[in-house]
Amino acid sequence: MESDLEKLKKSLKEGKYSTIKNNSDTVDNNEDSVENIGKRSRKKISTGVIIIIVIFGLIGSYYILASSEYDENYDNLDWTDTVDTRAEDNSVPQKENDNTINRSFDTIYTLRDVIHKLNAYSEIIKSNSANNLFLVFDQEVRIYHASTNRNLESIIEATNNKYFSKWYVLNDSLISVIQDESNSNVFNYTKFYEIIRKSDGKIFKYYIEGYIEINPATGKFSVMKDLNTKKLKSHDDEESFEDFYTISHSAHNEIALAEQTRDKLLEAGYQSGILYIPDFTSLSGVRMYLVYIGKFQTKDSATIYLNKIDADFSGNLYGILVSKTKERETFY
Repeated sequence: MESDLEKLKKSLKEGKYSTIKNNSDTVDNNEDSVENIGKRSRKKISTGVIIIIVIFGLIGSYYILASSEYDENYDNLDWTDTVDTRAEDNSVPQKENDNTINRSFDTIYTLRDVIHKLNAYSEIIKSNSANNLFLVFDQEVRIYHASTNRNLESIIEATNNKYFSKWYVLNDSLISVIQDESNSNVFNYTKFYEIIRKSDGKIFKYYIEGYIEINPATGKFSVMKDLNTKKLKSHDDEESFEDFYTISHSAHNEIALAEQTRDKLLEAGYQSGILYIPDFTSLSGVRMYLVYIGKFQTKDSATIYLNKIDADFSGNLYGILVSKTKERETFY
C-alpha cells in the first residue's frame, strides 16, 4: 500500500495540488465578490437616499418660493384687481362685462363723497373768488344754475367780474343731501345762503333747493342747478327797516341791467341804489328791479331834490314812498 507521503508526492507530480490551490483561490475570489457586491449595494442605496432627499428639498423650496411670490402678489393687489370666486365648473352663469366684478372702486361715489365736494364748493364761494371752481367742476359744464353748456373758464370769469363785484357771500351751508332714486349720480341738496349787497350793505338770506350731477368719469360736477329759491325774512327786513322817500329812475326785468344803470348814476355823482319791487307794499308789486336816486326822510325834501334834477333826465322822474307796511304813494 502506498503511504500518505507517497500519495502526496504523486499528486504533486501530477499537478493535482495546484488544482486544489486554484479551487481555494476561487473560493477566496468568490468571497471577495460577495463582499464587493455588498459594498456596491450599500453604495447604491446611499446614493438613492441622497437623490430622494435632494428631490424633496427641491420640491420644498419650490413651494416656499411659490408661496412667498403669491403673498407678494396678494399684497400688491389694488381696488381695480378682480378676483372671481365663482365655481370653476361654470355651474353659476356668468355675464359678459360683469360690472359688479370689474367695476373700478373710484367710479362709485357715496353720499359722503358728494357732501365733501359740496362743502368744498361752499368754501370756494365763501372766499368770494371763483378761481378754484376747477377743483369741483368739469371743464365743460352742462348746467350751471341758469346757464347751459358752458366752459368752466367762462363761468369763473363771469362769476368774478359780475357776481362777486356786486355781492359778498357770508354763508353757504348745507342742510341736507339725498341721493336720487332713479339716477345714482344725481344728488338733491338744500342749503342756507346769505349774501350782502355791496351797494347798500343790505343782507339777503335764502333757503335753496337744487341738485348736482357727478360725471362718473371725472368725479366732478357736470351739473349744478338751483330749482327753488325762497327768500327768508330777517331782522333787517322787518324791525330795522325804516320807510323813506326816493326818486324813481327806471325799472328792469334783469338785475344785471339794473346794476349797469345804477353804476352809471353813481359815476355821474348821484346817490343811487336798487330795490326789488315785490319786497315793498308801497310799490307796484311787479316783479322787476327799481333803480332809485337818493333817500329822504320826508316827502318835502324828496320833492325839492326831484325838482332840482328832473331836467337832467328829460322830466321822466317822479317821487315815491318806499315802505313795507304802507300803501302806494307817488308825487311829482
